[in-house]
Amino acid sequence: MNKLNEKGFTLVEILAVIFILSLVITVVVTRGFGAFSDTKDSINKEQERLVEEAAKVVGLDIKHCIDDDTAMIDELESLIVGYNPDTVCGTGSDYIGDCECLQKYLETGITIDYDEFKESGYLTGFSADNYIVESSIEIQSNSGINDEINVSAIELKPAPKDPSGSILYVNSSSGSDSNSGTSSSEELGTLKSAIEAAGGNEYTIIVGSDEVITDNLVIPENITLKSSDSTEKKLIYNFDFTSSTQEMTLRSGKYLLEVWGAQGGGDSGWHTYKNVVSKGGKGGYSKGTLTLTNSINIYIEVGGQGGTISSASSAIATQIAAGGYNGGGSAELYGLNGGGGATDIRLSTNSLYARVIVAGGGGGGGNSRSSTLTSDGGYGGGRIGGTPINQFDNRVPGKGGTQTGITVSSSSTTNAAFGIGAGGKVTNLRGGGGAGWYGGTQGANSTGGGGGSGYVYTESTADDYPSGCLLNPDYYLTNAETIGGDQTFLSPNGESEIGHQGNGYARITMLIS
Repeated sequence: MNKLNEKGFTLVEILAVIFILSLVITVVVTRGFGAFSDTKDSINKEQERLVEEAAKVVGLDIKHCIDDDTAMIDELESLIVGYNPDTVCGTGSDYIGDCECLQKYLETGITIDYDEFKESGYLTGFSADNYIVESSIEIQSNSGINDEINVSAIELKPAPKDPSGSILYVNSSSGSDSNSGTSSSEELGTLKSAIEAAGGNEYTIIVGSDEVITDNLVIPENITLKSSDSTEKKLIYNFDFTSSTQEMTLRSGKYLLEVWGAQGGGDSGWHTYKNVVSKGGKGGYSKGTLTLTNSINIYIEVGGQGGTISSASSAIATQIAAGGYNGGGSAELYGLNGGGGATDIRLSTNSLYARVIVAGGGGGGGNSRSSTLTSDGGYGGGRIGGTPINQFDNRVPGKGGTQTGITVSSSSTTNAAFGIGAGGKVTNLRGGGGAGWYGGTQGANSTGGGGGSGYVYTESTADDYPSGCLLNPDYYLTNAETIGGDQTFLSPNGESEIGHQGNGYARITMLIS
């Protein structure tokens, strides 16, 4: 019986077939991905084309504007950044008219407000929520050629997608003023809505506003924050004086820390000469940048202004001018003015040994006997707090706090210490020491108290910490400095001041890139 030929494929033939198939698959997959990339690019370019065409329609609507169409005029005016007809088109009887004014703007060129543009009816077919404008949209008419509109500076960028695909764009047209202590409710409402909507899921917020006052809203780690462009955006946390510890959680990120120390007590009406009074030393200022890789609890202690005894009474000998909150020294036994409290920020633990930044408080004012014989308190802040210099009868005043040691004052019941200004009742009419990194001392009878020193925790200052420091090198500040209350710096409301007056203040600004 004949058998069938049972010869099979050789190993060489099998390998040749596999090689050929792999080449075919590589070509198909490469071409497929190339086609996908080309499709994506074409979609982006189509979106840019739609925006350009819509912008041209805006220009044409302005050129063919009708004065009676008030609704159209209102919409066109709302689209133009910085539109102010009073400065360009006259006022009262000299006003050239709505349409002519719009056309006058168009001749020299206008910039479209992107947010208003997205809300308008011009962008039909454009996926507005999926894109942001990296540069402005500028429109100008060509007066030499009828109906020719030039559009430039369009650069669309797809809005970044996070794992859940949730995107929010924070960019209120009203903006916010970091110095006013208030914010746009629209911006803050958007932040709160994002956090509530996200739950524990991943979420992305694109911040377009330069500054947003957060009302101390905690932003969890599952929220990704991004700037809408190449500029750094700011989420601002403000802390006013409350006479108690303020606590919050900071997520990972980059933060600018700023603190202002409190002023010492002054302007007392007791033992004054013809309304001439000694003044409390002004508080200092410190700032530095902190970068966190994980969430952390922080404690903010905002210093209070030193107390004062404002009038004489039969019980004046037993009245106490209290030291300001957070370490200011008191003034007792015919005391006049307490020392100002320090303002500081503490990491992880509410302890003097966890302070990463400190602004010193000013010393309390002493007695004044004439317009030239006053006894002002020493300024707070700087690496060494201020020692009062204008003291009558050449009496020795309190001394300013330092960076590395406790200054002992033999005439104080409470000596200056780490974080505490001197106070007591051994001799009368003296101002209390200001609080700080180290507190200021009290001096001789009737003199002003010394100011407390400031501090910033950096690689070069870490050795100034006494034994027991609770911080580690992960918390070193950069771009840090501490400035005395005899120098000029910006106040919390953004104005220049020579030393800080009144209660202290703290601000934490999250920097978003």
